[in-house]
Amino acid sequence: MGTREHSEPIAWILFLTLKSNYESSKLKMENKKRGINGHVPEALFGYSMAITVWESFLHECFYDMISEARFRKENEVFFEFKENIEKWDLETKTLAFPKWIIGKSFDKSQQPFQDFKKLIQIRNAISHFKMDRPPLSAIKELDQRKFTIQKKANEHYAWTLELSTIECYKWAINTIVDMIHCLADFFPNEIRPFWADTFKKVD
Repeated sequence: MGTREHSEPIAWILFLTLKSNYESSKLKMENKKRGINGHVPEALFGYSMAITVWESFLHECFYDMISEARFRKENEVFFEFKENIEKWDLETKTLAFPKWIIGKSFDKSQQPFQDFKKLIQIRNAISHFKMDRPPLSAIKELDQRKFTIQKKANEHYAWTLELSTIECYKWAINTIVDMIHCLADFFPNEIRPFWADTFKKVD
């Protein structure tokens, strides 16, 4: 039986699914009149899927045949050790891939990378779930921005519930869209991933 070495890009397909689920959640929230920070359990799915969209897009940019043909001469080491590099954590890959191959990368102290780091924290806390280990810095940041469930004095919620709002869901999606657009802008015009512009923010 033959092997399938190539496949179609999936970041856009995953993004459409993520966006559709967000719009459906938003509509249900509005119909139930839950308010801007009402409980939307689907938001927990949104964090993980947003990160999956990003990782897919990142790989599509740097592993497609155009990129390999364009950059192989200048980056033989990258392609020689590609299998080991793929084992790096996502934050490291996000910073290193564009820096190594294009010569530009994200500013770790600025947006959208700061929000991206918070998004990774939340995704990891959900994927490796332990009830007593919440992503505290991410929750604090989103609470200050009034994206979490807005609590009254002396009210307490589980951290997963605090993060399950339509505003948090929207933040997760729009953070990834900002990252995609920023990454695309690092590329020289002649090989810029033009499909990045089809990823649009949600309202």
